[in-house]
Amino acid sequence: YSVTGRMVHSSTGKNRVIRGYLEGKVKPSKELAEAVFTCTLCGNCDVMCAVPNTEHFIAMRQELVDQGFFIEELDQVSRNVEETGSIYAQPMAEPREGEVTVYVGCRWGYRKNALRKILRVLQLAGMEPRILDEVCCGYPLRVFGFQERYGSNRERLEAILEAQGEVLTLCPTCTVELVEGLELPAKHALQALAERMDQLEVKKRLDAVVTYHDPCHNARYMGVVEEPRQLLVHIGAELVEMEDHGAHTTCCGGGGGLVSTRSDLSMEVAKARVEEAVATGAEVLTTDCPTCFTNLKEASQDMGNPIKVVLVWDLLLRALK
Repeated sequence: YSVTGRMVHSSTGKNRVIRGYLEGKVKPSKELAEAVFTCTLCGNCDVMCAVPNTEHFIAMRQELVDQGFFIEELDQVSRNVEETGSIYAQPMAEPREGEVTVYVGCRWGYRKNALRKILRVLQLAGMEPRILDEVCCGYPLRVFGFQERYGSNRERLEAILEAQGEVLTLCPTCTVELVEGLELPAKHALQALAERMDQLEVKKRLDAVVTYHDPCHNARYMGVVEEPRQLLVHIGAELVEMEDHGAHTTCCGGGGGLVSTRSDLSMEVAKARVEEAVATGAEVLTTDCPTCFTNLKEASQDMGNPIKVVLVWDLLLRALK
């Protein structure tokens, strides 16, 4: 809504449409589906309002899909998960033996070079990562509205993870799905790192002005706000905050399937966030979410690189290795 100015793209507008549907005044249609699916499901409206807006939007998506009104791009993503276990229809992370079970997820499993760096940081903190033969966490299936496919995927994932005890996650979205969707004991790896900060020997201080982008799922859903900042300060960063941070963070534009269905709109949202980062005077914009990182980095490049966009994991590895 902040980009398009269209009422139907706001939480108020969507709730009015949903109410109209429930009252029989609005019929299911392709146009209705496009309106309901044009949303990142970032949860900011939940923070600002007592109404569980995001739950409403997901339920309406599921209702539309059940009636045959779905977005083709999201259907393809969900079919990829159903057929291959990954949103990319590519192999997940290669299993490995270790002492601490790490759930990698689709996005980091696809970015193998980045994953190697993440695993190295965990090793430097005294954790030997164990990776299982994974499938997708299922979040895309649930929020894209494909309930039957979600149920089948959930059974597969529960069989893999339920006997593992506490699991460390690398993706904020996976964290939300494992904790709230599957009710499994999981926490983000940055939380585990913050708990072991006394074991993290800084060999090369960062000495840079950094602003941290809170992923929506970490900050709003899981309360993971202080730990990334503590780690950045520990390695020598001078931390400056964007106007919207913590639970009031601004979305990168990549959530809810928007990056697949409206890449143009997704990129405009990302550029607005990059502008907010530039306004802090920081040299580096950093985050740990793979979706946020990809969207923000592409936005910065499109804008002529007014600020460096770097993964938290890269900053940590530079300082610790």
